[in-house]
Formats: sequence, C-alpha cells, structure tokens
Amino acid sequence: MGTLTFSARPQVVSLPPALLEGLQLEERYEYVEDTVVLAYRGSRPNVSSWCDIVGIPRLAIPNPVTEGIGAQVRDAI
Repeated sequence: MGTLTFSARPQVVSLPPALLEGLQLEERYEYVEDTVVLAYRGSRPNVSSWCDIVGIPRLAIPNPVTEGIGAQVRDAI
C-alpha cells in the first residue's frame, strides 16, 4: 500500500490462480475446489448446463479478476 515495501519472501502464498502467474514458485498446490451456487427469485429456472445460464436475464458472478470461480463462469458463458 502506498510506498510500503516488504523485503522478506513468504514461504506460503494463497492467491487466486490468475495472480500466481509470473511468480517464481518452488512448488504449487491447489487446495480448494469451488462450488457454484445458483440462487434465484420467483420460479425455479431450468438449469442443467452452462448453456442454460446464458438465458437468465440477471446473473451475478464473483469478480473474475480476483476469484477463480468467477473467471471460470465468465469463460464458460
């Protein structure tokens, strides 16, 4: 933040995959799998594949820049 600089290198970093790009890593371990939750108002939408999500008029997804699941949903639709 601002001019604050850390000179120590961390041993463990937890970041979304997109932010790990370009870092010099000794080892990479993905420890979390995301789950997609579909919340709706009114009648239940008939969603059985990614293609069905495209027809939903209002769709909110996590920030695709900072959240891996948001990027996956954006790329899928």
